[in-house]
Amino acid sequence: MKQDDYQGLIEQLLPLSQTPKFEVLLDKLTANEPNSAKLLIKMEIRRLMTPCNRAIDLRGKVDGECHEYTLHDQKHWLDDVAINRYYDRLPMYNGQLTQGLWEDLHNTPNNFRVKHEQEKQRQQQGKGPVSDASQSALLPEKLTFGRYLSRSESRMHFATQVLITLNTGHEVHGMTSDLSNSGCRVRVPAAFDYPPSSEVVVRFITLAQKYPDPDLERGLSYRIIGVEENKESTSNVWLRLRLDTSSDAIKQALDAEMTAPDFRGKQDGEDKLLTLKLQSYEQSFLHHTSVLPLYFAQDKLEYVLQTRQNQDLWAYWHDNRNQPVINHLFNT
Repeated sequence: MKQDDYQGLIEQLLPLSQTPKFEVLLDKLTANEPNSAKLLIKMEIRRLMTPCNRAIDLRGKVDGECHEYTLHDQKHWLDDVAINRYYDRLPMYNGQLTQGLWEDLHNTPNNFRVKHEQEKQRQQQGKGPVSDASQSALLPEKLTFGRYLSRSESRMHFATQVLITLNTGHEVHGMTSDLSNSGCRVRVPAAFDYPPSSEVVVRFITLAQKYPDPDLERGLSYRIIGVEENKESTSNVWLRLRLDTSSDAIKQALDAEMTAPDFRGKQDGEDKLLTLKLQSYEQSFLHHTSVLPLYFAQDKLEYVLQTRQNQDLWAYWHDNRNQPVINHLFNT
């Protein structure tokens, strides 16, 4: 009998371990198991639900950058993967920092010890390392037609650490990928909720240390205009932010950075490349599509996009007077 055989049952019982129904449910779910198994499950649940007062410090233990978080009135150092795991597993442990949750955060997939053990097992089984790039290469790229980025000013590829205060009060550590005086793109943990159009306060920690400015230290008000998935990692997402505060603090800091001899940033032309790419796909798609795009002005059929491939479909929706009838399928 191995404890791993009952892991699913243990996780199912964990949230109910401090309720009166625990013993009844345990007896019901282990009715066909020996008494030794029931005792083992109860002991393991009691161990996992033991309160833990130890701080979690993953610096140097995981493949990722760790940030300081204040959780349960104590300071911890967690990376993006760990903070995602924390909020995902917290309800299982009834919102408490327990021994089980402490162990969960020390056994994330990017933990060096876990990666070493997995690599060791693959070598023993005669299998080579699994490449994430080979798996993601089969996933198609999502394109949204008609969505063009038009920036009135140049944006720089510039990485700097920021601290974002959400409208819920949570503080989230992030890293910019491009920055301008009117907006920025920031990589943040995926564990938090980022409602579009909501306001956030961004404090530029690193820039404030180099260029003392009250706006950089107190933070600037931004609005979330987009949330994008990170293709390289599911543990974080990209936020597109627009500056809502009238301040030249970012412009002055960028101007000072660009004059420095060790500046490694470069001008971002992603908006022009993405627009060109979308327009190319649109031209190719719209001239060869077999579907029948319809354009309505309120309740009136105004335009129909016809191609060589959808002529038969368009002709099908005509009456004996050669008048279109497809518009009668839709109400106001």
